Amino acid sequence: MALIDRSTHAGARRFSAFMLAAALGLSACQPAPSKPIPATPEPPPPFTAPVAPAVHQLAWSFTQQPDACRAVAAGRGFSVTVLVRHNGAITLILGNILPAATPSGQTASWRFLGATGSWELALRSNGRRDLVGYLPAGEAALSQVLVLLSGGMLEAIDQEAGLPKLRLPPSDAEGQTWFDCARSKQL
Repeated sequence: MALIDRSTHAGARRFSAFMLAAALGLSACQPAPSKPIPATPEPPPPFTAPVAPAVHQLAWSFTQQPDACRAVAAGRGFSVTVLVRHNGAITLILGNILPAATPSGQTASWRFLGATGSWELALRSNGRRDLVGYLPAGEAALSQVLVLLSGGMLEAIDQEAGLPKLRLPPSDAEGQTWFDCARSKQL
């Protein structure tokens, strides 16, 4: 049996422990591996409150022809045209209402709010700056036209679109005469 010199073994263990401690100590002195610095995200844009749509006052004019009755409320470059033909849908055109030419077929819902009533209508862009909608022929559509002639506010339901509001005054006796024309074409 061989004798082991315990002093050599103990010294070797101490030397190994010393080397291990030194290696660990030196690794702690090493700079940390470099990590890419993340890009600073751009700050969000500042909050801006939505701008209230401008309100434009319009004025009525009326024309009667054998094939159609036309009422136009116009002012400041905008117009609302109501066209009534014999036994056909009533056409409502909001002229120059869009800020730029818009592809045909895009829809926008509008509402009319007046002292005598309110109603909503889906309108479609016609490829220019206009929106066009149709009220089906009949008494219900004539009732909506009568409410329109009584005065009120015509506005986009989606107010964030920034489209103007159109204030329509009550029509006068000329409007009543025009409405008689419109009724004769519809009923």
